Amino acid sequence: MKKITVCGQPAKSGSVYILADKTTDKTGQRIASCLCNSSTCVDMGLNIIYRCGTIEQFDNSAIIILLGGEKSAQCCPAGLPVAVSSSNRSALRILGSRSQHAIICGMYARDTLTLSSYDRDCALVALQRTLLSLSGEEIEPREIKVHLRQSIPSTDIPLITAALLLNGGCNQNEFEV
Repeated sequence: MKKITVCGQPAKSGSVYILADKTTDKTGQRIASCLCNSSTCVDMGLNIIYRCGTIEQFDNSAIIILLGGEKSAQCCPAGLPVAVSSSNRSALRILGSRSQHAIICGMYARDTLTLSSYDRDCALVALQRTLLSLSGEEIEPREIKVHLRQSIPSTDIPLITAALLLNGGCNQNEFEV
């Protein structure tokens, strides 16, 4: 069953596509809900699109949060950045073979975004290397404080942070989700 959820007003800065498959459907719904309810996301005017399956058309100003495996990875258009967990080996293999710009999120020192600390109300996410925002601005390595207004699994936080950083939050050191 394919589902799509769109929230927000017409996007001021860009879109976040969340691609899942049957095994990651609940995680995709949780991340979409988290972003839709985030005051940071509302302030930025982001358009959130969640899909279990594939998406045929993408905005040019978008980041993809990839939760699904090989099939989902194959539908990611070239040129758009893809935030993906370092534990999603099958998707990383496909993205690598296509020279796709992957923002790898996880708990390893080699990952682009890692979780440095985490408790019930706050998390610190470390940006390990320079990224380019969707508007072309450099985002320098640093720690980003994420205020948690809802319960979010630690594995989701770096993916959410990547989406917010690249979509106009590049100069912010704090987000609220």
